[in-house]
Parts: sequence; C-alpha cells; structure tokens
Amino acid sequence: MRIYTEFSHDGIVAQKIESQGVFERMPFIRMNLDLDGKPEDIAKTISSRFERNMPQFLIFRTILKTPSWHVDVRDHLNRIYPNAEIVDPYTFFALL
Repeated sequence: MRIYTEFSHDGIVAQKIESQGVFERMPFIRMNLDLDGKPEDIAKTISSRFERNMPQFLIFRTILKTPSWHVDVRDHLNRIYPNAEIVDPYTFFALL
C-alpha cells in the first residue's frame, strides 16, 4: 500500500485488500464486479448490492462499453433506486 501512495495518492482499486479504507491519506476500495450485459439487467445487479438506508460506496468495472450504454445503465438504476449516484473516480475517492 505504501508504494501506491507514491503515485496514486488520489485512490486505488484492488482485489486482494480490505473492503475499503484509507492508508496514509490514500483512499482504497476492493473491486466489486465486472459488468457486462443489458443495461436493465446491470441496473438490477448493481441495486442488489445496495444495503438499504445507508450510505455506501461501490465500484464496478466495465470494459469496452459505449457512453450511451453507461447512460442507459444509470437511467435504469435511477428508476430502481433513485438515490443512487454515479460519479467520476476523483469525486468517488474524495467522498470515500
């Protein structure tokens, strides 16, 4: 973790770490799922990870998806769970 603070002090995502936290002012979080499929199915998958009535930080990875696919996922997710916010990485780690 100390090595990452030298070049990724804004935050990291990894797989074999604690679920989330801060190490020497560097936020970190464990990777959740890789997302692939129809936007409506992905929205259901994401919302199934929420613990109701409490703030949470979840991170997912998408590979080779179009911007419109991401917008569709967001729109479907907001229909299921209106309080969900999708943010950019810098905002995410600042909030975490």
